[in-house]
Amino acid sequence: MLDNSNIFENIWFDGGAWTCAWGAGVIQYLKKHYPDLIFNYKNVGGYSAGGFLAMNVYLNFDEPDFWYCFQHNTHGFGKYHLWAEETANRVWEKDINKKFINDNKISLILYSALNNKIIYKNNWSSKEDFINFTKGTVHIPFMCGFGLHYVDEIGWSLDGGITQREAPKDWERCLTISPWKKSNKNTIGPSKMPPLKLLVAGDFELCKKLFDQGIDDAALWCRKNLI
Repeated sequence: MLDNSNIFENIWFDGGAWTCAWGAGVIQYLKKHYPDLIFNYKNVGGYSAGGFLAMNVYLNFDEPDFWYCFQHNTHGFGKYHLWAEETANRVWEKDINKKFINDNKISLILYSALNNKIIYKNNWSSKEDFINFTKGTVHIPFMCGFGLHYVDEIGWSLDGGITQREAPKDWERCLTISPWKKSNKNTIGPSKMPPLKLLVAGDFELCKKLFDQGIDDAALWCRKNLI
């Protein structure tokens, strides 16, 4: 059981391409052992691949094992942009009011390449807008193919992780889940840093090891920080 001091109002996921396999392992553990911690939130969000983890928290991880998302032959993490599109589609269909302004608000980040402006967004006008925005969150030009960028009224945009790696400043009592930061009472971090090669190339065997490490690291964090 958790006392009130262990309940976070907001959850933020750092990105990092295929290193999010580690974050998936963290969430897999929390869902099984501390569901109150991971599902009692006002806002959930992230940048790049962390945004996909946020979406799957919103979807309540309805796969039996989140590792399924990485294994899928047609739209798994091996086909990054297709996984982005499928996840966004499922989130949109689940949101009955199509407003994204409710107790389980999702926030994603883009970076405007034209005017150097960070875009935090949690409200989309249409399913197409939401899917295109989601694709934009993974668009790093040297990694992704043409056509994954997002364009809105302030211009061409791309992966927000290039410039912004923090939760919105007004998110109080925020739990950060990050493969790049050291663990503390507000952050679940890895006991061993993920291989940098996963920033540019997928490796399912390595991802699975990182996924399992995320489970172990989450267990370690919970033993140290939760009652």
